[in-house]
Amino acid sequence: MTYALDTNTISFLLCPSRNPHVVQKFEDIVRQGSDYVIPPLCHYEINWYLQKKKATAQLKIFSDLYNDSLKNLIIDEADFVLAAKNKADLVEKGTPIGTPAALQ
Repeated sequence: MTYALDTNTISFLLCPSRNPHVVQKFEDIVRQGSDYVIPPLCHYEINWYLQKKKATAQLKIFSDLYNDSLKNLIIDEADFVLAAKNKADLVEKGTPIGTPAALQ
């Protein structure tokens, strides 16, 4: 299975103390052999924010995270629509991905 990381998840990975549960979940999926991709919009948002803050240490961590991702995976509109439907279904079932704050 391949996971698409959103901007909030990436920010938690760059600052693990903010949400260790998300970091642990990410480490578990990678350890189990799952792949991940950083969508172009998320790449832009994180890169822009870190450059604005001149956060060179976090830029290095993000660069490594991005380089380890399936950055060349092509994602089209149908993938985003399916991901949104899956998330809505999980929320409706009471089994959302992430924290309650991420659902707002």
